[in-house]
Amino acid sequence: MQASNAMNRFLAFAKIGLSVLGATTACSIWAADSTVTATEGSAIASNWVVPLYPPELQSANVQGSETVNFIVNPDGSTRDPVIAQSDDHRFDDSVLAAIAASKFTSAIEDGHSVPQCVQVVWKFSLPYQPSSFVQLTPLPKVHAEVINQPSTDYPTSMLERRLNGRVRCALEINADGHVSGIRVEGATDGEFVANALQALRSTNFQPAHQGTLTLPDRRESNLPFIYDQALAPDQRTVWQVNGLSAVTPADGSTAPSLPGIVILPLPIYPMDELLAGHSGDAEVTIALNEQGAAEAVNLVSASQPDFGKALVAATEFSIFDPAMSGGHAVKTTLRRTYHFAPPAEIPDSIESGEIRVERELRTGHPITTAKGLDQPLRPVWQISPNLPLALASAKTHPTGKAQIQVVIDEEGRVRAPKIVSATNDDFGYAAATALAQWCFDPPMRGGVATEVRVIVPLVFK
Repeated sequence: MQASNAMNRFLAFAKIGLSVLGATTACSIWAADSTVTATEGSAIASNWVVPLYPPELQSANVQGSETVNFIVNPDGSTRDPVIAQSDDHRFDDSVLAAIAASKFTSAIEDGHSVPQCVQVVWKFSLPYQPSSFVQLTPLPKVHAEVINQPSTDYPTSMLERRLNGRVRCALEINADGHVSGIRVEGATDGEFVANALQALRSTNFQPAHQGTLTLPDRRESNLPFIYDQALAPDQRTVWQVNGLSAVTPADGSTAPSLPGIVILPLPIYPMDELLAGHSGDAEVTIALNEQGAAEAVNLVSASQPDFGKALVAATEFSIFDPAMSGGHAVKTTLRRTYHFAPPAEIPDSIESGEIRVERELRTGHPITTAKGLDQPLRPVWQISPNLPLALASAKTHPTGKAQIQVVIDEEGRVRAPKIVSATNDDFGYAAATALAQWCFDPPMRGGVATEVRVIVPLVFK
Protein backbone atom coordinates (compact mmCIF):
# COMPACT_ATOMS: atom_id res chain seq x y z
CA MET A 1 0.00 0.00 0.00
CA GLN A 2 1.13 3.55 -0.60
CA ALA A 3 0.20 4.65 2.95
CA SER A 4 3.14 3.00 4.69
CA ASN A 5 6.10 3.45 6.99
CA ALA A 6 7.41 6.35 4.93
CA MET A 7 4.03 8.06 5.26
CA ASN A 8 4.09 7.50 9.01
CA ARG A 9 7.55 9.05 9.18
CA PHE A 10 6.28 12.08 7.30
CA LEU A 11 3.26 12.41 9.57
CA ALA A 12 5.45 12.04 12.65
CA PHE A 13 7.91 14.73 11.63
CA ALA A 14 5.65 17.12 9.71
CA LYS A 15 6.43 20.71 10.64
CA ILE A 16 3.42 22.82 11.45
CA GLY A 17 2.91 26.43 12.44
CA LEU A 18 0.23 25.81 15.06
CA SER A 19 0.33 25.61 18.85
CA VAL A 20 0.92 22.19 20.40
CA LEU A 21 -1.83 20.48 22.34
CA GLY A 22 -1.04 18.87 25.64
CA ALA A 23 1.83 21.16 26.71
CA THR A 24 3.07 19.97 30.06
CA THR A 25 3.92 22.03 33.10
CA ALA A 26 6.12 21.29 36.09
CA CYS A 27 4.61 19.39 39.00
CA SER A 28 5.27 22.28 41.36
CA ILE A 29 6.54 25.82 41.33
CA TRP A 30 8.42 27.78 44.00
CA ALA A 31 6.79 31.04 44.98
CA ALA A 32 8.75 34.03 46.19
CA ASP A 33 8.01 33.17 49.83
CA SER A 34 9.50 29.65 49.37
CA THR A 35 6.13 27.93 49.71
CA VAL A 36 5.14 25.24 47.24
CA THR A 37 2.03 25.51 45.07
CA ALA A 38 0.86 22.21 43.64
CA THR A 39 0.04 22.16 39.94
CA GLU A 40 -0.87 18.45 39.80
CA GLY A 41 -2.50 16.25 42.41
CA SER A 42 -5.43 14.01 43.30
CA ALA A 43 -8.30 14.86 45.59
CA ILE A 44 -7.71 14.31 49.31
CA ALA A 45 -9.84 14.24 52.44
CA SER A 46 -8.75 17.32 54.38
CA ASN A 47 -11.08 16.54 57.32
CA TRP A 48 -12.42 13.00 57.39
CA VAL A 49 -15.44 12.33 59.56
CA VAL A 50 -15.17 8.78 60.82
CA PRO A 51 -18.24 6.67 59.90
CA LEU A 52 -20.39 5.64 62.85
CA TYR A 53 -20.46 1.89 63.49
CA PRO A 54 -24.19 1.04 63.49
CA PRO A 55 -24.87 0.04 67.14
CA GLU A 56 -27.13 -2.88 66.23
CA LEU A 57 -24.43 -4.33 63.97
CA GLN A 58 -21.67 -3.71 66.45
CA SER A 59 -23.61 -5.44 69.26
CA ALA A 60 -24.35 -8.36 66.92
CA ASN A 61 -20.65 -8.62 66.05
CA VAL A 62 -21.41 -7.96 62.35
CA GLN A 63 -18.35 -6.81 60.41
CA GLY A 64 -17.86 -5.83 56.80
CA SER A 65 -16.34 -3.56 54.18
CA GLU A 66 -17.85 -0.76 52.10
CA THR A 67 -16.51 0.54 48.78
CA VAL A 68 -17.97 3.84 47.61
CA ASN A 69 -17.30 5.86 44.46
CA PHE A 70 -18.07 9.58 44.46
CA ILE A 71 -17.10 12.81 42.76
CA VAL A 72 -15.13 15.56 44.47
CA ASN A 73 -16.08 18.85 42.81
CA PRO A 74 -13.62 21.71 42.16
CA ASP A 75 -14.91 23.52 45.27
CA GLY A 76 -14.35 20.42 47.44
CA SER A 77 -18.02 19.45 47.71
CA THR A 78 -19.12 15.94 46.78
CA ARG A 79 -21.82 14.44 44.59
CA ASP A 80 -23.10 11.24 43.01
CA PRO A 81 -21.99 8.68 45.60
CA VAL A 82 -22.40 5.09 44.42
CA ILE A 83 -22.02 1.97 46.55
CA ALA A 84 -19.65 -0.10 44.42
CA GLN A 85 -19.39 -3.00 46.87
CA SER A 86 -20.93 -3.77 50.25
CA ASP A 87 -20.57 -6.77 52.53
CA ASP A 88 -23.74 -5.68 54.33
CA HIS A 89 -25.92 -2.86 53.04
CA ARG A 90 -26.84 -1.91 56.57
CA PHE A 91 -23.42 -0.16 56.65
CA ASP A 92 -24.31 1.99 53.60
CA ASP A 93 -25.96 4.92 55.33
CA SER A 94 -23.14 5.29 57.82
CA VAL A 95 -20.45 5.63 55.13
CA LEU A 96 -22.57 7.90 52.94
CA ALA A 97 -23.25 10.18 55.91
CA ALA A 98 -19.52 10.35 56.68
CA ILE A 99 -18.68 11.34 53.11
CA ALA A 100 -21.36 14.05 53.16
CA ALA A 101 -20.05 15.47 56.44
CA SER A 102 -16.33 15.35 55.56
CA LYS A 103 -14.32 18.08 53.90
CA PHE A 104 -12.23 17.50 50.78
CA THR A 105 -9.63 19.29 48.69
CA SER A 106 -10.17 18.96 44.95
CA ALA A 107 -7.82 17.46 42.40
CA ILE A 108 -5.44 19.81 40.59
CA GLU A 109 -4.53 19.63 36.90
CA ASP A 110 -2.30 22.22 35.22
CA GLY A 111 -2.73 24.42 38.29
CA HIS A 112 -6.55 24.39 38.17
CA SER A 113 -9.09 22.71 40.44
CA VAL A 114 -10.95 19.99 38.54
CA PRO A 115 -13.61 17.41 39.39
CA GLN A 116 -12.41 13.89 40.06
CA CYS A 117 -14.17 10.59 40.70
CA VAL A 118 -12.55 8.75 43.59
CA GLN A 119 -13.06 5.57 45.55
CA VAL A 120 -12.89 5.02 49.26
CA VAL A 121 -12.81 1.66 51.02
CA TRP A 122 -13.90 1.60 54.66
CA LYS A 123 -13.71 -1.42 56.93
CA PHE A 124 -16.02 -2.00 59.88
CA SER A 125 -14.11 -4.45 62.06
CA LEU A 126 -14.13 -5.14 65.77
CA PRO A 127 -12.71 -3.85 67.92
CA TYR A 128 -13.55 -0.62 66.06
CA GLN A 129 -10.48 1.63 66.21
CA PRO A 130 -10.90 3.83 63.12
CA SER A 131 -8.25 6.15 61.78
CA SER A 132 -8.95 9.82 61.09
CA PHE A 133 -7.12 9.37 57.77
CA VAL A 134 -8.71 7.85 54.69
CA GLN A 135 -7.14 7.07 51.34
CA LEU A 136 -8.96 8.35 48.27
CA THR A 137 -8.10 6.41 45.13
CA PRO A 138 -8.84 8.06 41.77
CA LEU A 139 -10.78 5.77 39.48
CA PRO A 140 -9.11 4.97 36.15
CA LYS A 141 -9.96 7.25 33.25
CA VAL A 142 -11.50 5.64 30.17
CA HIS A 143 -10.81 7.40 26.87
CA ALA A 144 -13.55 8.56 24.54
CA GLU A 145 -14.58 5.97 21.95
CA VAL A 146 -16.05 6.52 18.50
CA ILE A 147 -19.79 5.85 18.27
CA ASN A 148 -20.14 6.75 14.62
CA GLN A 149 -17.94 8.43 12.07
CA PRO A 150 -18.97 9.43 8.55
CA SER A 151 -16.94 7.92 5.74
CA THR A 152 -14.11 10.00 4.32
CA ASP A 153 -14.95 10.81 0.73
CA TYR A 154 -12.04 10.66 -1.68
CA PRO A 155 -11.51 14.22 -3.04
CA THR A 156 -12.66 14.69 -6.61
CA SER A 157 -9.61 16.92 -7.15
CA MET A 158 -7.36 13.87 -6.62
CA LEU A 159 -9.19 11.45 -8.92
CA GLU A 160 -6.97 12.22 -11.88
CA ARG A 161 -3.85 11.47 -9.82
CA ARG A 162 -5.18 8.25 -8.15
CA LEU A 163 -2.97 8.68 -5.07
CA ASN A 164 -3.75 7.19 -1.71
CA GLY A 165 -3.38 9.54 1.23
CA ARG A 166 -3.68 10.04 4.94
CA VAL A 167 -4.46 12.87 7.35
CA ARG A 168 -3.50 12.76 11.01
CA CYS A 169 -5.33 15.01 13.48
CA ALA A 170 -5.36 15.69 17.20
CA LEU A 171 -8.92 15.99 18.48
CA GLU A 172 -10.34 17.78 21.49
CA ILE A 173 -13.55 16.05 22.60
CA ASN A 174 -15.85 17.70 25.12
CA ALA A 175 -17.66 15.97 27.96
CA ASP A 176 -20.73 15.55 25.73
CA GLY A 177 -18.76 13.47 23.23
CA HIS A 178 -18.65 16.14 20.51
CA VAL A 179 -15.47 17.25 18.75
CA SER A 180 -14.73 20.76 19.96
CA GLY A 181 -11.32 21.27 18.38
CA ILE A 182 -9.18 19.76 15.62
CA ARG A 183 -5.50 20.28 14.90
CA VAL A 184 -4.10 18.81 11.70
CA GLU A 185 -0.70 17.28 12.49
CA GLY A 186 0.11 15.69 9.14
CA ALA A 187 -1.26 15.29 5.66
CA THR A 188 0.15 13.63 2.57
CA ASP A 189 -1.54 16.27 0.41
CA GLY A 190 -3.48 19.40 1.26
CA GLU A 191 -6.35 18.23 -0.98
CA PHE A 192 -7.23 15.56 1.61
CA VAL A 193 -7.50 17.97 4.56
CA ALA A 194 -10.94 19.49 3.96
CA ASN A 195 -12.63 16.08 3.60
CA ALA A 196 -10.89 14.82 6.72
CA LEU A 197 -12.05 17.81 8.76
CA GLN A 198 -15.61 17.42 7.47
CA ALA A 199 -15.72 13.78 8.59
CA LEU A 200 -14.17 14.49 12.00
CA ARG A 201 -16.48 17.40 12.78
CA SER A 202 -19.44 15.05 12.30
CA THR A 203 -17.97 12.24 14.40
CA ASN A 204 -19.71 11.38 17.69
CA PHE A 205 -17.93 9.84 20.64
CA GLN A 206 -18.88 8.02 23.79
CA PRO A 207 -17.45 10.59 26.22
CA ALA A 208 -14.38 9.84 28.24
CA HIS A 209 -15.29 9.06 31.83
CA GLN A 210 -13.97 8.35 35.26
CA GLY A 211 -16.64 6.39 37.07
CA THR A 212 -19.82 8.45 36.66
CA LEU A 213 -17.87 11.61 35.83
CA THR A 214 -17.79 12.45 32.11
CA LEU A 215 -14.62 14.20 31.00
CA PRO A 216 -13.15 16.09 28.06
CA ASP A 217 -10.52 14.11 26.20
CA ARG A 218 -7.84 14.33 23.55
CA ARG A 219 -7.49 11.64 20.92
CA GLU A 220 -5.48 11.14 17.76
CA SER A 221 -7.17 10.21 14.49
CA ASN A 222 -5.51 8.83 11.38
CA LEU A 223 -7.84 8.99 8.40
CA PRO A 224 -6.86 7.04 5.26
CA PHE A 225 -7.99 7.95 1.76
CA ILE A 226 -7.83 5.03 -0.65
CA TYR A 227 -8.38 5.52 -4.36
CA ASP A 228 -11.02 3.14 -5.71
CA GLN A 229 -9.42 1.43 -8.69
CA ALA A 230 -12.91 0.70 -10.03
CA LEU A 231 -13.12 4.42 -10.85
CA ALA A 232 -10.05 4.32 -13.08
CA PRO A 233 -10.99 5.21 -16.69
CA ASP A 234 -8.04 3.24 -18.10
CA GLN A 235 -5.44 0.60 -17.21
CA ARG A 236 -2.57 2.98 -16.48
CA THR A 237 -0.76 2.47 -13.19
CA VAL A 238 -0.51 5.17 -10.54
CA TRP A 239 3.14 5.68 -11.54
CA GLN A 240 2.22 6.18 -15.19
CA VAL A 241 -0.58 8.58 -14.29
CA ASN A 242 1.87 10.67 -12.28
CA GLY A 243 4.65 10.63 -14.88
CA LEU A 244 7.00 8.33 -12.96
CA SER A 245 9.26 5.62 -14.33
CA ALA A 246 12.40 3.76 -13.28
CA VAL A 247 15.84 4.74 -14.53
CA THR A 248 17.97 1.78 -15.57
CA PRO A 249 21.15 1.62 -13.45
CA ALA A 250 24.35 2.68 -15.22
CA ASP A 251 25.85 -0.80 -14.73
CA GLY A 252 22.98 -2.35 -16.68
CA SER A 253 21.59 -4.24 -13.68
CA THR A 254 17.86 -4.58 -13.13
CA ALA A 255 16.28 -1.56 -11.45
CA PRO A 256 14.43 -2.18 -8.19
CA SER A 257 10.66 -2.33 -8.40
CA LEU A 258 8.99 1.06 -8.37
CA PRO A 259 8.44 2.20 -4.76
CA GLY A 260 5.05 3.24 -3.44
CA ILE A 261 4.22 6.93 -3.67
CA VAL A 262 3.68 8.59 -0.30
CA ILE A 263 4.05 12.34 -0.99
CA LEU A 264 4.10 13.71 -4.53
CA PRO A 265 3.09 17.38 -4.73
CA LEU A 266 2.08 18.90 -8.02
CA PRO A 267 4.45 21.60 -9.25
CA ILE A 268 3.09 25.11 -9.03
CA TYR A 269 2.17 26.72 -12.34
CA PRO A 270 4.60 29.65 -12.87
CA MET A 271 2.30 32.66 -12.82
CA ASP A 272 3.77 34.45 -15.84
CA GLU A 273 3.37 31.29 -17.92
CA LEU A 274 -0.18 30.74 -16.66
CA LEU A 275 -1.30 34.27 -17.39
CA ALA A 276 0.24 34.09 -20.85
CA GLY A 277 -1.57 30.80 -21.51
CA HIS A 278 1.69 28.97 -22.16
CA SER A 279 1.85 25.20 -21.89
CA GLY A 280 5.02 23.13 -21.72
CA ASP A 281 6.87 20.17 -20.30
CA ALA A 282 9.63 19.38 -17.84
CA GLU A 283 11.55 16.27 -16.86
CA VAL A 284 13.72 15.49 -13.83
CA THR A 285 15.52 12.51 -12.33
CA ILE A 286 15.14 11.71 -8.62
CA ALA A 287 17.88 9.95 -6.65
CA LEU A 288 16.21 8.30 -3.65
CA ASN A 289 18.04 7.13 -0.56
CA GLU A 290 17.29 3.90 1.28
CA GLN A 291 14.51 5.61 3.25
CA GLY A 292 12.68 6.76 0.11
CA ALA A 293 13.57 10.46 0.44
CA ALA A 294 14.99 12.50 -2.43
CA GLU A 295 18.69 13.19 -1.97
CA ALA A 296 19.17 14.74 -5.40
CA VAL A 297 16.78 16.05 -8.08
CA ASN A 298 18.32 16.92 -11.42
CA LEU A 299 16.65 18.78 -14.24
CA VAL A 300 16.83 16.87 -17.53
CA SER A 301 14.83 19.19 -19.76
CA ALA A 302 12.22 21.96 -19.69
CA SER A 303 10.44 23.81 -22.45
CA GLN A 304 10.60 26.95 -20.27
CA PRO A 305 13.13 27.52 -17.44
CA ASP A 306 10.41 28.24 -14.87
CA PHE A 307 8.65 24.96 -15.67
CA GLY A 308 11.86 23.15 -14.76
CA LYS A 309 12.34 25.10 -11.52
CA ALA A 310 8.76 24.38 -10.47
CA LEU A 311 9.07 20.64 -11.12
CA VAL A 312 12.41 20.41 -9.29
CA ALA A 313 10.98 22.14 -6.20
CA ALA A 314 7.87 19.94 -6.09
CA THR A 315 9.87 16.75 -6.60
CA GLU A 316 12.32 17.61 -3.81
CA PHE A 317 9.29 17.63 -1.53
CA SER A 318 8.32 14.06 -2.47
CA ILE A 319 8.55 10.97 -0.26
CA PHE A 320 8.37 7.35 -1.40
CA ASP A 321 8.37 3.96 0.21
CA PRO A 322 11.88 2.48 0.29
CA ALA A 323 12.80 0.74 -2.96
CA MET A 324 13.38 -2.96 -2.33
CA SER A 325 15.81 -5.38 -3.95
CA GLY A 326 16.51 -8.84 -2.60
CA GLY A 327 14.53 -8.08 0.50
CA HIS A 328 16.61 -5.02 1.37
CA ALA A 329 15.97 -1.30 1.07
CA VAL A 330 18.21 0.19 -1.60
CA LYS A 331 18.89 3.45 -3.33
CA THR A 332 17.23 3.98 -6.69
CA THR A 333 16.69 6.60 -9.34
CA LEU A 334 13.35 7.58 -10.85
CA ARG A 335 12.32 9.79 -13.71
CA ARG A 336 9.43 12.24 -13.45
CA THR A 337 7.82 14.10 -16.31
CA TYR A 338 5.09 16.72 -16.07
CA HIS A 339 3.00 18.56 -18.61
CA PHE A 340 1.95 22.12 -17.75
CA ALA A 341 -1.28 23.19 -19.41
CA PRO A 342 -3.79 25.97 -18.64
CA PRO A 343 -7.07 24.52 -17.35
CA ALA A 344 -9.57 23.54 -19.99
CA GLU A 345 -12.87 25.39 -20.12
CA ILE A 346 -15.54 23.47 -18.22
CA PRO A 347 -18.90 24.48 -16.72
CA ASP A 348 -18.55 26.67 -13.63
CA SER A 349 -20.73 24.28 -11.64
CA ILE A 350 -18.21 21.42 -11.79
CA GLU A 351 -14.83 23.17 -11.88
CA SER A 352 -12.50 22.74 -8.91
CA GLY A 353 -11.32 25.61 -6.74
CA GLU A 354 -7.90 25.43 -8.38
CA ILE A 355 -9.30 25.65 -11.91
CA ARG A 356 -11.71 28.41 -10.92
CA VAL A 357 -8.96 30.60 -9.44
CA GLU A 358 -6.63 30.03 -12.40
CA ARG A 359 -9.46 30.92 -14.81
CA GLU A 360 -10.24 34.09 -12.85
CA LEU A 361 -6.61 35.16 -12.86
CA ARG A 362 -6.26 34.61 -16.62
CA THR A 363 -9.43 36.59 -17.34
CA GLY A 364 -8.50 39.45 -15.01
CA HIS A 365 -11.27 38.76 -12.49
CA PRO A 366 -10.61 40.95 -9.39
CA ILE A 367 -9.81 39.10 -6.16
CA THR A 368 -9.93 41.23 -3.01
CA THR A 369 -7.51 41.31 -0.11
CA ALA A 370 -8.26 39.87 3.34
CA LYS A 371 -9.23 43.29 4.70
CA GLY A 372 -12.76 43.35 6.13
CA LEU A 373 -13.16 39.60 6.67
CA ASP A 374 -15.52 38.51 9.45
CA GLN A 375 -12.59 36.83 11.23
CA PRO A 376 -8.81 36.88 10.73
CA LEU A 377 -7.50 34.13 8.50
CA ARG A 378 -6.83 30.96 10.51
CA PRO A 379 -4.56 28.25 9.10
CA VAL A 380 -5.56 24.65 9.83
CA TRP A 381 -2.62 22.98 8.07
CA GLN A 382 0.80 24.42 7.36
CA ILE A 383 4.11 22.90 6.37
CA SER A 384 7.49 24.53 6.26
CA PRO A 385 9.34 24.72 2.94
CA ASN A 386 12.24 22.38 2.33
CA LEU A 387 15.67 23.89 2.07
CA PRO A 388 16.47 23.45 -1.63
CA LEU A 389 18.80 20.47 -2.10
CA ALA A 390 21.14 22.51 -4.29
CA LEU A 391 21.67 24.87 -1.36
CA ALA A 392 21.55 22.28 1.43
CA SER A 393 24.78 20.75 0.14
CA ALA A 394 26.64 24.04 0.60
CA LYS A 395 29.40 24.12 3.23
CA THR A 396 27.83 27.12 4.95
CA HIS A 397 24.20 26.94 6.03
CA PRO A 398 22.36 29.19 3.57
CA THR A 399 19.73 31.65 4.68
CA GLY A 400 17.17 33.48 2.62
CA LYS A 401 13.65 34.74 2.37
CA ALA A 402 10.74 34.81 -0.02
CA GLN A 403 7.42 36.62 -0.34
CA ILE A 404 4.68 34.64 -2.02
CA GLN A 405 1.31 35.98 -3.14
CA VAL A 406 -1.45 33.40 -2.95
CA VAL A 407 -5.19 33.18 -3.36
CA ILE A 408 -7.14 31.44 -0.59
CA ASP A 409 -10.26 30.04 -2.20
CA GLU A 410 -13.76 29.65 -0.79
CA GLU A 411 -12.88 26.26 0.71
CA GLY A 412 -9.74 27.61 2.41
CA ARG A 413 -7.22 26.04 0.02
CA VAL A 414 -4.22 27.99 -1.15
CA ARG A 415 -4.19 28.45 -4.92
CA ALA A 416 -2.01 30.07 -7.58
CA PRO A 417 1.19 30.88 -5.63
CA LYS A 418 3.16 33.71 -7.23
CA ILE A 419 6.73 34.55 -6.25
CA VAL A 420 6.75 38.27 -5.48
CA SER A 421 10.35 38.37 -4.31
CA ALA A 422 12.99 35.89 -3.17
CA THR A 423 16.65 35.78 -2.24
CA ASN A 424 16.99 33.47 -5.25
CA ASP A 425 14.70 31.36 -7.42
CA ASP A 426 15.39 28.16 -5.46
CA PHE A 427 14.06 29.75 -2.26
CA GLY A 428 11.11 31.21 -4.12
CA TYR A 429 9.96 27.94 -5.67
CA ALA A 430 10.54 25.98 -2.45
CA ALA A 431 8.40 28.47 -0.53
CA ALA A 432 5.66 28.51 -3.17
CA THR A 433 5.55 24.69 -3.26
CA ALA A 434 5.07 24.49 0.50
CA LEU A 435 2.41 27.21 0.53
CA ALA A 436 0.43 25.36 -2.15
CA GLN A 437 -0.23 22.69 0.49
CA TRP A 438 -1.58 25.08 3.15
CA CYS A 439 -5.21 25.04 4.22
CA PHE A 440 -7.24 27.68 6.07
CA ASP A 441 -10.70 27.96 7.50
CA PRO A 442 -12.84 29.28 4.62
CA PRO A 443 -12.54 33.09 4.44
CA MET A 444 -15.90 34.67 5.31
CA ARG A 445 -17.15 38.16 4.46
CA GLY A 446 -20.67 39.06 5.58
CA GLY A 447 -21.30 35.41 6.44
CA VAL A 448 -20.48 34.26 2.89
CA ALA A 449 -17.39 32.25 1.87
CA THR A 450 -15.15 34.27 -0.42
CA GLU A 451 -11.75 34.26 -2.12
CA VAL A 452 -8.98 36.52 -0.88
CA ARG A 453 -5.50 37.46 -2.01
CA VAL A 454 -2.66 37.71 0.52
CA ILE A 455 1.14 37.89 0.57
CA VAL A 456 2.96 35.45 2.86
CA PRO A 457 6.59 36.09 3.89
CA LEU A 458 8.76 33.03 4.62
CA VAL A 459 12.28 32.96 6.04
CA PHE A 460 14.84 30.17 5.55
CA LYS A 461 17.22 29.85 8.49
